Amino acid sequence: MIAAVPSTPRHICRLTTSSIPQRRATGFSPACRSPGSAVISWHGSAPPQTRSPSARPGSAEGDDVTAILPQHQHKPTGNANDAVPVVSIEDVKVHFPVARRSTLRAIDGVSLQVFEGEVLGIIGESGSGKSTLGRAIVALQKVTAGRILCDGVDLGRLRGKALRERRRGYQIVFQDPDGALNPRLTILQSVREPIDIERQGTQDERNHRAMACLDQVGLGPDFANRYPHQLSGGQKQRVIIARVLTMRPRVVVCDEAVAALDVSIQAEIINLFAGLQQKLGLTYVFISHDLNIVAHLSSRIAVMYLGVVVELAPVEDLLSKPLHPYTLSLLQSRPDPVPASMRTTQRETLKGEIPSALAPPSGCRFRTRCPRAEKICEDEVPAWDNPEPGRWVACHFAGDHRTKEFS
Repeated sequence: MIAAVPSTPRHICRLTTSSIPQRRATGFSPACRSPGSAVISWHGSAPPQTRSPSARPGSAEGDDVTAILPQHQHKPTGNANDAVPVVSIEDVKVHFPVARRSTLRAIDGVSLQVFEGEVLGIIGESGSGKSTLGRAIVALQKVTAGRILCDGVDLGRLRGKALRERRRGYQIVFQDPDGALNPRLTILQSVREPIDIERQGTQDERNHRAMACLDQVGLGPDFANRYPHQLSGGQKQRVIIARVLTMRPRVVVCDEAVAALDVSIQAEIINLFAGLQQKLGLTYVFISHDLNIVAHLSSRIAVMYLGVVVELAPVEDLLSKPLHPYTLSLLQSRPDPVPASMRTTQRETLKGEIPSALAPPSGCRFRTRCPRAEKICEDEVPAWDNPEPGRWVACHFAGDHRTKEFS
């Protein structure tokens, strides 16, 4: 279980997964991967395989790539010097009027770029605006000000058929698969639904594509005629991912896509995302409140707080040298499977609640919870500074809080 949990420092590897055996076993032997362990007797002809029961040869957990699916041959990168931005977020604001003369500032001036083939992680507490930003990227949420360019096109200005055609390449995976699956449709019908609506190809061609996408996420033909209530949470999320793949996307926004899953199932889905990204050349915007998960997958991380981005950096730099005190707080408060008695550093947990987006604090929005806030933090909004190549931070005292580096 511990090996299935993403942790920092970051190691680029597949997370360990194991499945519950489908037949009666003696002890933990079928799922045990401990080398040199004693062989425990098995009641039956042979123990079940330790890989996911839903994984199939030719899936993202195997070695082959289904020929019907698109393969964008792009090298993952987060370097703006040699990469092409597929998404440009320019001073975007998303405000919601909630009462007379009251406005909820969900996003209040965010500028980011997402480059071809990279995984941009977005981290932050509940109420930071990260999910609203994800919905805005795929044009499910209108922006109040600013613009979001997808391959140079502002989706907010498109309507009807033009919007539908352009939005095919920008898909989203939500946290709750139950809310995205119609209980009256079979799994094949659910996966095929987007291309049915778009009327892409003949019925046989749509069935063929849907089955190929199910296979790519590790679900075999026997799942096609099942219904959502017959699937586990991890299998339902695989169905959602397969449905996204039918649209042949370039960019996939993953909004807390593994938050509702058990730890070992989380590891399977994370490995699936990583395998699809590598084989199909997908670009991800991976949104989560779990810094360990985001760090495991991402090439860069944007840290959001109360509707604004406070730090943006390559993942290794952000983990080893956080420049914003909020980033430091997130690092120190992250879940850690290592017992407290074995840790080498003292943890400083973040205190207090995130302020209301109806009335954000003046100056620096983090000042009401920052242990190092001074008068200037109340009076002036910190500038968006570029202290190092590839790094951006909005703090009057960026880096001053850090007394030692993380390892």
